[in-house]
Amino acid sequence: MNRPLVSVILPTYNCGRFVADAIDSVLSQSYQPIEVVVVDDGSTDDTLDVVARFGDRVRVFTQANAGPAAARNRAVSEARGEYLAFLDGDDLWLPGHTETLMGQFERQPDCRVVYGDWLVWHPDEDGGFPPLQVPAPILAPRVDPLGSGWLYSRLLFDSVIHIIASVIHRSVFDAVGGFDQTLRTGSDYDFWLKVSRRHPAVKLDVPVAVYRQNHSSVTYTLRKENNAYRLLKRAIETYGLVDDGGHAVPASAARRRLAALAFLHGYRHYWDGDADVAVQSFRQALSHHPWQPKAAAYLLASLARCWGLPRPTRGRGTAR
Repeated sequence: MNRPLVSVILPTYNCGRFVADAIDSVLSQSYQPIEVVVVDDGSTDDTLDVVARFGDRVRVFTQANAGPAAARNRAVSEARGEYLAFLDGDDLWLPGHTETLMGQFERQPDCRVVYGDWLVWHPDEDGGFPPLQVPAPILAPRVDPLGSGWLYSRLLFDSVIHIIASVIHRSVFDAVGGFDQTLRTGSDYDFWLKVSRRHPAVKLDVPVAVYRQNHSSVTYTLRKENNAYRLLKRAIETYGLVDDGGHAVPASAARRRLAALAFLHGYRHYWDGDADVAVQSFRQALSHHPWQPKAAAYLLASLARCWGLPRPTRGRGTAR
């Protein structure tokens, strides 16, 4: 049986320490045919040298630094596959990833989005990563009914699909216009919100990928813009609070979700960033959910910092 080509979309940025492991985890997959499309997003380390060692087993493109969304979009434009799978340069696929997910498309030809579970690989105190305990592949995964179907209402509260644990039909990418390149962070979450308005998803109850908790990655960079808040607010204003499966999200719950995202952004900036950004964020939090004594207290403290008053010392037990 001729099986469809799967294009692996692999953006990299200063992933020289990890990218060989990422590519090896793809090339060792049992599923064929598969192609690896790497787009380097302006790395300044040895990422390209490491990738070059794979020769013609990997297709490599470069661009000036423009963020992961732009790198993924570029990779898709160069990809030749009917199906698209995703992996970041510091993460891994588990054995059986592609065979497992593509098997669902074979069993359910009208399906367009399939994903599985993922593991989180935590660093040790020195920033290294201990040996990874790799589970044995599950040859007959079960469909998880709670994670399948129309997921928009669930996605409003959590990014329940991890980009590295998914495979989609290329038509899905084309229909939503790819990833939003104005978002330096959160573009994958935004992508799934858009996709979930058009297609139901199938979740398989098996881990297929490993997310490396790399604190030097783009995700952990503190930025002035609150992209999680921005994209969620845009989705609610554009699509509303009801998905195509008839699942409705209470307006009060949506307001609390927006308030929580605004508060978290303000909290991080209060302690580690910009007091002006903190003020704006705490005001946003209170605009959605006024009865928040903690947000009001932090707003006053942030205003005091803007006025030049000293910031209190964070206590040992203070949550970050």
